[in-house]
Amino acid sequence: MFIPIKQAIPDLPLVPSRSSQVHDLVGELDGRLRVAASATQVLQTWCEEFGIGDGPVVAHCIDRLAALGEGESGLAEEWLRASKGEIAYRRVRLMRGGVCLSDAENWFLPARLTPPMIADLGKTDIPFGVVVSALRPTRQTILSRILISPDEERLPGIVLEHRALLRDGEGQPLSFVQEHYRAALVQPDSI
Repeated sequence: MFIPIKQAIPDLPLVPSRSSQVHDLVGELDGRLRVAASATQVLQTWCEEFGIGDGPVVAHCIDRLAALGEGESGLAEEWLRASKGEIAYRRVRLMRGGVCLSDAENWFLPARLTPPMIADLGKTDIPFGVVVSALRPTRQTILSRILISPDEERLPGIVLEHRALLRDGEGQPLSFVQEHYRAALVQPDSI
């Protein structure tokens, strides 16, 4: 299920002299995400470094362990090498304080998680990467797309898109994620 999140978030005015700087920041964030095992940890460090929001990064759940409809898990089935019946779905907004950092859709394999991990995903606002950290996950970026050009006149509401596969410490697929990183991460006023 791909939710066209980008269309729901308005663009913001951007001073042309700052657009190249903002583009470079998005590129730096992209680079950090590409080599990290946890997007949540990257966001926590980034926000601390640039003074964005307060406290830990949390997952404001929009859909908790939702059932999948027909055809909603095609990419996830392919990357996780699993059938629809084996896959669970969770959609979240990663937040720090009152600042929305990203929107993420997560298709995962509950059979590869412990019962306490499944309970945490179903009942708490703990990000997926934090919940499964005991499994020593690694992250493989499948798609990375910067959504702002160096000469942009407006800052798009979504500045970066990622798709990634998370694997456990044994190399087995755990989760397929689609993430949309918001402009709040590179706002000219706060950076």
